[in-house]
Amino acid sequence: MPLFSLDLEGAIGVQAVPYVEKDADLLALDPVNNEGIRVLPAALSATFGAPYGVEARLRVEEGQVHAGGLELAEAKLGIQHPIAGFWLGRGDLPVSRDREIESEGLLYSTRPLLSRALLPLHANGFGGHLSWPERLTVEAGGAWPALSSDAPWWWGRLRLHPLGELPEREDAWVEKPVFQVAGGAAGMDSPSLGRSLLLDVDGSLRYRWIGLDLGWLRQSGAKTVHEIFVSTSAICINTDLLALGLGLRGERSWGSEAEQRWIGSSRLYGTLKPAFLTLYLEAYLPIEDGEAPPQPGVVLLDRSLERANNWGTVGLLFRPPSFSF
Repeated sequence: MPLFSLDLEGAIGVQAVPYVEKDADLLALDPVNNEGIRVLPAALSATFGAPYGVEARLRVEEGQVHAGGLELAEAKLGIQHPIAGFWLGRGDLPVSRDREIESEGLLYSTRPLLSRALLPLHANGFGGHLSWPERLTVEAGGAWPALSSDAPWWWGRLRLHPLGELPEREDAWVEKPVFQVAGGAAGMDSPSLGRSLLLDVDGSLRYRWIGLDLGWLRQSGAKTVHEIFVSTSAICINTDLLALGLGLRGERSWGSEAEQRWIGSSRLYGTLKPAFLTLYLEAYLPIEDGEAPPQPGVVLLDRSLERANNWGTVGLLFRPPSFSF
């Protein structure tokens, strides 16, 4: 067994967004607000292994918050063993199921609303885990999103996966059934921003061509926001040459910028396996319930308020296998 190891992996994706309705607004938590071309995802990572479980991981990716800029998404140094480990550095907070997966492994372009809107992205901090390999994992840590942060986020997550770990990609074909039931929490008590607490409960199942994910998130602080979501996927055709699949996700939130919001996401994709290339069509269809402001002298027969903020995209994704040295 070599004393040192190096694992390299990466992915690049491009999207043409030919259809965005006129009221889409990033400040109102819409993920896209203009037509055009965007690069998502684009990432390259390297993991160095040394004796006694020492592990260093570097990952750079195209900026999602500041698109067009290259950002250091992960830089971690620690000691990792199957039963226990710890790290210091920079990374995501794995509080919910989608945060356990890198962007190129997700089935959809956007994470569930509360995960992408509330959890800090690529924060500096520390973390550790205790595991019963292939059965149970407990993780916890703290994070400071910026050097100017006046209080840290603390976080923790418990995962039960008695039949083994879930795959790293949501569109993966799994020969044997695997499932996971998990719960997570993240909190912050900031003198300037106030107190915030995010709770998560989720479950996932993968078996051959079927995928199912369920989740509940609740954020409390200046306001309380709830979200539930259900995601299903099916690999309709799976041969040595081609995989054809379909995914559907529904989200329901209360208390966000729109008082009540339904969000439907769908993706139809085909993967040419020898080329590691996926072509997909994706649609994002939010429906919002609100109250139109009263106006003097105007009688409103229907007080519901809708924003035209749907969008659709065509994308290509290249995900070659990892290389080990």
